Amino acid sequence: MPLIHQIVLGTNVPPINRQCLDSWRPLERRGFTIVSWTSRSAEDYLANCPIEEARTLYKRARNLGEASDILRMVITYAHGGLYVDWDVLLLDPDKFLDVMPDLERSNCVLLRDPHTTAPDFACTYDNSLFYLRQGNTLALDFLRDIERNYSTAHVRDTPFVTGPLALTRFLESRPDHRNDCFLVDTLDVYSFDYEAVIECTKTDSTREILKDHPRPSGAPAIHFWTHAWVPQRKWSRRLADRISRSFRMVIRAR
Repeated sequence: MPLIHQIVLGTNVPPINRQCLDSWRPLERRGFTIVSWTSRSAEDYLANCPIEEARTLYKRARNLGEASDILRMVITYAHGGLYVDWDVLLLDPDKFLDVMPDLERSNCVLLRDPHTTAPDFACTYDNSLFYLRQGNTLALDFLRDIERNYSTAHVRDTPFVTGPLALTRFLESRPDHRNDCFLVDTLDVYSFDYEAVIECTKTDSTREILKDHPRPSGAPAIHFWTHAWVPQRKWSRRLADRISRSFRMVIRAR
């Protein structure tokens, strides 16, 4: 059975993320091997990695999210296996395996969201959970595309540079890679798509309520989209924003 790669960069692992990481352990009893990547092990690996673009791009990452996006492509190319984000909670291992194809016979498995509301996209492809066969050149070609994204005059936000929207644009330009992938509907794996998660929860810190929220699709996992890689604003800025919102509410009430 294939490997399951999990990436934890930095030193802070919030409780919800630790629960998500541990939720994949039951698959070890089904023959999977979980490989945990930390900042130290990633840097040690990249120091001797034969993929030159990997070392260069990893250093260009502007946040831990971009670093993780790059690393996940490097390690799945080199080792093959299933990559899973650290904020994906596995609820039903058996059902998860039922909705996925036979990984050992697949070249690539991607989640596809045909219901996205992202502007200019008819559908999006998710890099929060995917499978690549060892040596699949999709990873290398996407890394080269990321390199071009960093080289533009105005470097866009992370989702467009290394994340799912970057992957989507890459696949739109490379039908050879897209057609080689087995596509699974996002809602067959995740109980909520991104828009539903945002609608159901007010902030990233309230995402745990999704565990008790009615799950219309009955899917085997929840992606919390905790956005832990986004830099937190200083407390003084957050306090000022809160006061400003309260003031505007008082003015509107008059």
